[in-house]
Amino acid sequence: KYEKPMVLDAMCGPGTLGIYALKKNAKKVVFNDIYDEALDSLKINLKVNSINGEDYEIFNENLLNLPKKIEYKFDIGIIDAFPNIDTSNYQNILKKICQSQSLN
Repeated sequence: KYEKPMVLDAMCGPGTLGIYALKKNAKKVVFNDIYDEALDSLKINLKVNSINGEDYEIFNENLLNLPKKIEYKFDIGIIDAFPNIDTSNYQNILKKICQSQSLN
């Protein structure tokens, strides 16, 4: 649907969805996860997949606080939460920082 979307992988874990977006021509991906260990895995996966450092940013924030840290809008927002987690608050946050759609 998008030629070169700006993507927010809001609860990125090891980053597989955001990395996939970059491999499919995303203009830029912002990865975010509250857990340091997840970001350690993300950094390994970015390196293994030879992802250019100019194509992404990494944040270590609670998603509820992320709008204060983000300077631009996104075309696509991705929430990949643990099973059985109510994501309605997170979806509302994504609607504030995404122009078009949020995926849950």
